[in-house]
Amino acid sequence: MRRLGMPISDDTILRQRKRDAARAHRDATIRVVGIDDWSWRRSWRYGTMIVDLERRSVVGRRSIAKWVTFETPPDRQKSALKPTSPLYLEEFLAACWKEGNRCGRHLFHDIKQRGYRGSFSNLERLLASWRRAERSVKDSASPAPIIPRQPLRDAVPIRDPETGHVISPVVAGALCLKPRNLLTISQARRVDALKQGSPEFASMHSLAMRFRGIVRSRYPGKLDSWIDDALNSGLVAIERFARVLHRDLDAVEQRSGGRPNPTA
Repeated sequence: MRRLGMPISDDTILRQRKRDAARAHRDATIRVVGIDDWSWRRSWRYGTMIVDLERRSVVGRRSIAKWVTFETPPDRQKSALKPTSPLYLEEFLAACWKEGNRCGRHLFHDIKQRGYRGSFSNLERLLASWRRAERSVKDSASPAPIIPRQPLRDAVPIRDPETGHVISPVVAGALCLKPRNLLTISQARRVDALKQGSPEFASMHSLAMRFRGIVRSRYPGKLDSWIDDALNSGLVAIERFARVLHRDLDAVEQRSGGRPNPTA
């Protein structure tokens, strides 16, 4: 700076440039947003922060408070599909589905050969939405075509009746596995709000409590009916657990010649 005749130090210029960059960053529009939840204390206190995925930085508290006050998420640009998403090969999967190839394992092997780099569970979630759409069409006896993609983005978020904040999936999952007599008053109100606003949560909570009762009673007589109900629930996680449980019980029965007691 001395050679240029500027009476200012190099550190001052760098500090000013950093300040200007930080100000521009605060005023810039956030286009790609990520939500991160963590637990301060399990099943009791959770935290949430918003991340600007393009700039790889955490959004300030004021911006988080502004987002929380929105009734619905603001419009944002959809990111390009990546090979980790089964929708990347949606046309191929839809063609296989129409031809009658609906086995998840077979489809997973086929799309892996075509560059799919995601997990089997992601594919199962997509196929489960197609199966639900097909069942609803059959039940209504309507000739309407099956819509392959059934996004959940339009679902209305369930809010805590006391704070007004959106109940995160982590909190909902913890409350789903907790019996009524172990809930606090505020937790019981959240469960009631989730049951009223989400039929899927009500179904999952009912199945979870039934399974808990079977395990605690050590009486496996009702397990077969529970597995049947779980397989027909339309909930991917519950269906997967029921399939694995049914497969393991059949394997033990074939080797030992008798039905095992999984609650023992």
